[in-house]
Amino acid sequence: MDFNNFKNAFDFKNNSYFYHITSEDLGDTIIEEGLLVDGTNILDVNNIIFTTAIPITPDMIDNIEDILDEELHEDDFRGTSIMIILGCDKDSVDNIVNTDGYEKDGKHFEGIVYPNSVMGYFNLEHEFIPNDNFDYGSNEFYDLCENSYKKEY
Repeated sequence: MDFNNFKNAFDFKNNSYFYHITSEDLGDTIIEEGLLVDGTNILDVNNIIFTTAIPITPDMIDNIEDILDEELHEDDFRGTSIMIILGCDKDSVDNIVNTDGYEKDGKHFEGIVYPNSVMGYFNLEHEFIPNDNFDYGSNEFYDLCENSYKKEY
């Protein structure tokens, strides 16, 4: 499997990236509606994004297949069957989560990452599902990630 096109879509000089692991049934919902953040800050971090997402570094992208193998699992214990990829320009990291509060299905959330910051997600088969609402400032991301990437067994 060749992940080079996916890897080339990352611009670490100007942008910051994060990943969030969740259950398979939430991938399309997060693409359409955004990522809800409950805000539980057990790690006492200074930015609410770190309560729900892990920063992506360039070396992680170089080893994306290994990370997907390590992070994604079929068991339902933790709901770790998809990896959501978030992206924003470096100047917007402090604001990637809108912290005005959000209500859904009678539950209160501390914030939301809007769909325009959701690049897409990987599923268990390592197929990348891009988000057409992601705003990278150009079509470069979509051009590079066109034709989803699927792991060959």
